[in-house]
Amino acid sequence: MMNISQKGKGFKRSYSLKEICKIMGIKCPKQFKTISDIQRDNITLKKDKVTKGAIFFAGYDEIEDNKYFDNIVQKGAEIIFVDQSIYNSFDVDKKFPIIVVDNLMNKQGKFFAYVRRKYKLRTIAITGSVGKTTTKQLLNCVVSKRFKTYTSIGNYNSFPSVANNILYELDEDKEIYIQETGAAAPFSVEKSAIMLEADAYILTNILPHHLNYYHNVENVLKDKTSHSKYLKRGGVLVTNYDDDLIRNTKFHHKIITFGIVSTDVDYRGVNICQNNEFLEMDIVHDNTFCHVKVNIVGKHNAYNILAAFALCKWLNIDDDSIKKYFLDFKTRGIRQNIININGIYFYIDCYNVCNASIKAGIDAITEMKIEKENKKIAIIGGENKLGKDYEKISYQLGKEISNNKLDYIICYSLADNTQKSIDYYGESKPIYQALIDCGYKNVELITNQNDLIKRMKQLLIPGDLVLIKGNAELDITVAMDKLYGTSLTMDFEYKQERNFIVENDEFVMKVNSDFNAGVIKECKFIPNNKLIIPNKINNYDVYKVGARLFRENDDIVEIEFGNSLVNIGFAAFARCHNLKKIVIPSNVKWISESAFANCSNLETIILEEGVTNLRKNAFYNNSNLREVYLPDSLKYIDRNAFTKCSNLLIICNKNTLAEKFAIDNKLMIKYRKD
Repeated sequence: MMNISQKGKGFKRSYSLKEICKIMGIKCPKQFKTISDIQRDNITLKKDKVTKGAIFFAGYDEIEDNKYFDNIVQKGAEIIFVDQSIYNSFDVDKKFPIIVVDNLMNKQGKFFAYVRRKYKLRTIAITGSVGKTTTKQLLNCVVSKRFKTYTSIGNYNSFPSVANNILYELDEDKEIYIQETGAAAPFSVEKSAIMLEADAYILTNILPHHLNYYHNVENVLKDKTSHSKYLKRGGVLVTNYDDDLIRNTKFHHKIITFGIVSTDVDYRGVNICQNNEFLEMDIVHDNTFCHVKVNIVGKHNAYNILAAFALCKWLNIDDDSIKKYFLDFKTRGIRQNIININGIYFYIDCYNVCNASIKAGIDAITEMKIEKENKKIAIIGGENKLGKDYEKISYQLGKEISNNKLDYIICYSLADNTQKSIDYYGESKPIYQALIDCGYKNVELITNQNDLIKRMKQLLIPGDLVLIKGNAELDITVAMDKLYGTSLTMDFEYKQERNFIVENDEFVMKVNSDFNAGVIKECKFIPNNKLIIPNKINNYDVYKVGARLFRENDDIVEIEFGNSLVNIGFAAFARCHNLKKIVIPSNVKWISESAFANCSNLETIILEEGVTNLRKNAFYNNSNLREVYLPDSLKYIDRNAFTKCSNLLIICNKNTLAEKFAIDNKLMIKYRKD
């Protein structure tokens, strides 16, 4: 963990136990008197952030027995705060350095709020059942252009993540702090709200999610709207008035409303249309129309656009600037992202799933254009964490989507019959049964990853459009990576416990347990100017060379790629000026963006039969490149794969994608001899 006392510019970044207790309004226990004045810069709610001498705030639903505390102490925690109710629930060994606090949630919240108040910035929270991350990213696209902004990363929206951001990420230069706040159980959002004391918050919607813990949608609403209790004076809520639960809730502070159906709103979306990868709409406000265009798929995202637009207007950003900066928005990874893989268009939205988003995803690909000979297909998992009513809720979804215009639906399920498994994975079997009962013909139930891979290989052809919609626990991305050589799973670190580090004398590799394979993250040295990528490191296959790993490395004159490597990461070998020739073997399927860009002395490239994907700028600006051998196996070549490579000769066979690429780009062709 970094030394946070070094990060700021004069601001206090470390606190003693005595100071923390005073801020929390509790007495510092006598048994800690000798260490109570030690300044500590490792204060955390996250188990994986515990280091030697740490002060740790224990979780509420993680503690099962004394092994929990034993693990925290072994990691180095010197002081552990525990809520009184948790402490009373089982016999805690007195050997542990525990401070028991009544109503720890509020008192720890006071401490983190105290830390956050040190920074003279405006805090914006974003919560709701769905759309939080997309709304946050849209908002950041605009706000970060006008203000010095810190925006929470990815899906790190739990209250430990909020505390971590307040302690480690904020600094006195920032003017705006945007924080997504999520919930899986009662009080999850409220714990964050206490710390944030937001100037404004966005509430996207309220849906019956996580009912295994919330039990009913009213409890979801109560937790999500808890930000209202802790808003700063004059604070504002920006919210969706098409949501009846929200519309019928009384708020005792200012609200700014948006909607599509509702006409009595401050910001209304009209003329919404999907123009292939762009969603376009007019936003009506203050008797004016503002036309916006965003690179995102799905009309349901109109609500996220409206929420971000309304908040930007609250910050006094003009319409033209918002329109301009919205154009910088681009989805990535496994959230609402369209990727061409092997010539097949995948609309990937599989971090999490709810019934509303399944319907929205199906609607989105239904409206997109493909060639008549191609298919529109959905691979879906069921919503998880629905509790005991999962079967009824999921069956109803199946009925609602039975009149879809898709060519094929695959319902994918890994759950067994236990409630724990169903809450974890979700369950699509009731969806499948409802589709069958409604007379839908082209539907299939698959309950095994190997069978899913086999079916995708049989069913999907270039030009098809495929929705991938299921929560991350289903590991549909693992199936895609195994089939196509992508690295969706490794690039998206959903569960830290699924990853671990191995190393040998030359390399450090992060292994993903879903693959038992990994991505090389560090190279310690390169002997004799020849880089030899091993097949295995500590018995784990080398799957990928990490992004930018060997960028600007002039020690590399020759590369031997090994026979387990599948994916060469972004800019992995960019600006390696002493490379003259590379031979990429058949086991490598995927050559990422800018992988070998700006290798000024590269003359010859040989891609062996088996390579399938050349991504954008893969060999950009290689001015001395003369000969490129392209195999028949190529399924996708980005039109900019060889941009700024003059006098290039493509050596390939007739009637291949390589030949078509060369002709389309007016490159010289030499056909291989039979």
